[in-house]
Amino acid sequence: MLSSVCVVKVGSFLIFHDRWKKIIDYVTEADKQERDTQDKVQREIIDRYTKYCRRISFGYWFLVFCTFISVSQTPTLRYGFSSTSRENFRNGTEPFEHIFSSYIPFDKNSFPGLPVTIVWHFLMCAYGAWLMAAFDSTVVVIMVFFGGKLEIVRERCKHVLGRRQEFTEDQMYASISELHDVHVELVK
Repeated sequence: MLSSVCVVKVGSFLIFHDRWKKIIDYVTEADKQERDTQDKVQREIIDRYTKYCRRISFGYWFLVFCTFISVSQTPTLRYGFSSTSRENFRNGTEPFEHIFSSYIPFDKNSFPGLPVTIVWHFLMCAYGAWLMAAFDSTVVVIMVFFGGKLEIVRERCKHVLGRRQEFTEDQMYASISELHDVHVELVK
């Protein structure tokens, strides 16, 4: 089941590559622009969503790593800690329990196919975990960024509309035009 989810996620990333690239490029450029601000409130919003993204990303990567270790090491630990399992494997009544149920074009239950299969499954499990974590982290960071960007736009609107008397008509028009451009880019 987990491998099917990996395939769907990677497939959607590849099929919609152009869209994903546009979104990631926009987020990168918009984040760079926002980080150049001197406004204290906007700086706090940026710092808050950056810390939140790091906590979520590190926590999720740790969770995926633990899942990878538990999935990839279960057959080895079962063989290592169960004398019954070892004995049944040695006398041929029970095959070695592999990480995945898969087709291999050689005998995966005897030497040299067994270690090759174990290494192959371990590498595929690591690759799948890495892809899944990368995809999910990217999506979560993008969503958190958009939430932070909306907060920043709200603060800019408060700033511009709350201090109308301090701006000339041209400055007000330029500020509203800039807010409109930011909004259009967000909605795109």
